[in-house]
Amino acid sequence: MKKAIKTIIAIGMATLTMFSATSVFAAVYAYPYENGWYQTNNEWHYSVNGKDLRSTEAVINGKKYYFYNNGVMAHNSFVMYRLRNKETEPLKTCYAGSSGAFVKGWVQPKASKGWWYFDTNYEMHKGWLKYKGDWYYLGNGGAMVTGWQKIGKTWYYFESSGKMRTSNLVYKGKTYRFNSSGACINP
Repeated sequence: MKKAIKTIIAIGMATLTMFSATSVFAAVYAYPYENGWYQTNNEWHYSVNGKDLRSTEAVINGKKYYFYNNGVMAHNSFVMYRLRNKETEPLKTCYAGSSGAFVKGWVQPKASKGWWYFDTNYEMHKGWLKYKGDWYYLGNGGAMVTGWQKIGKTWYYFESSGKMRTSNLVYKGKTYRFNSSGACINP
């Protein structure tokens, strides 16, 4: 009889433990928090009033983030979007860093040899950029250019740092001269 009672108690405890574990699992993972950050499958989400932010940008604790339509926070990636109901607005291109927060300034994304510049609004810059007194050029895809570049009808030379050359350059045995605007005088 004692053995049967011990068995019943052991089965009851195992069932109670399983039920408690299942309830905790469901409470933590199956339902988003009412407000704030939570993680599922190694992906971060942010919930407001029990609903995930989706297809939107958000400023959280002073940092800007983007959430895809499945509620997952963007990270280590370029993000192209326009705000809802703004179909006439051009696409914004930003970069979400490893923390998920949008970045400003120069960025070299993971697995990339290129550099991009993001302005104070977190948007990718294209074309001419004056940075700390020097000129740079960022191509159509936003990547900083180096070496010889024909922009419009004019030739320019950009150092490996991306800085535009304005002084003479000896290249493959020939001396090239540049005016103060960086244009090559004798291409």
